[in-house]
Amino acid sequence: MGACVKVIGGTLVFFIITPPTIQYSGPRGVATCIAGQARTFCSTFVNIYGMMIQPIINETDVFLSTTNFSCHEQVEQLIKPVSVHLRLRARGYGKSNYWFPCWNDILYQETKRERRYAWSLRIRTDIVYTSPIVLPVYSRMPAMYVECCGTCGNIAKVHFEQNIRYGQQCPTKLNGKWGCAKDTWNLLTREAAEVFYTEKYYNRSECYAMHAECRFGCKMLSNNVSVIKHSPPFDRKIIRVPKM
Repeated sequence: MGACVKVIGGTLVFFIITPPTIQYSGPRGVATCIAGQARTFCSTFVNIYGMMIQPIINETDVFLSTTNFSCHEQVEQLIKPVSVHLRLRARGYGKSNYWFPCWNDILYQETKRERRYAWSLRIRTDIVYTSPIVLPVYSRMPAMYVECCGTCGNIAKVHFEQNIRYGQQCPTKLNGKWGCAKDTWNLLTREAAEVFYTEKYYNRSECYAMHAECRFGCKMLSNNVSVIKHSPPFDRKIIRVPKM
């Protein structure tokens, strides 16, 4: 905050100058974080661009956090990330927080443009998709959209997926314990993103199970983030390093 003085009609008038307020949304309202190890990224980045970035190309800034990779120039030309965070080693990052480096870059970009993103889309470096992403109607409610309400396996089908349709909210608790949420990709409102990018998966007795998806859901749900099964659904496939 600052001040200036002007003379108006022979009278000294003080004006208080306040810094611009960071507002929500506006142009480029989606912060897309591509994160993960780059083992198969050179095989997936074209599909990632076509299905997850190009459909919202006029609405998103892309942030990349990964290990070193050989197709760097091609990725830069196609995806055009506003920031690239390369790490040589794990350095404290694992399955429950490898996307954390995106957060500081997102905050920096928000300050630079004086406007907060409405959404953050987190996608992995090793997944390809068969249909494009569709953004839902935005809500100020802290919310995270997921592939399914749990592990997408037996635990989810038996306990969390029963009668849950696409577009509906996932169960918050089961038998008094916080529920689960799939972590292959995540679309988050700005209010939910802060929890997502700063808190590791919980390992607590109040979590329904110790599967990664349940520890993840426990983290988000216990911080008052609603978990919603994304609609429409879109299929995906993990591209793994071929076994020798």
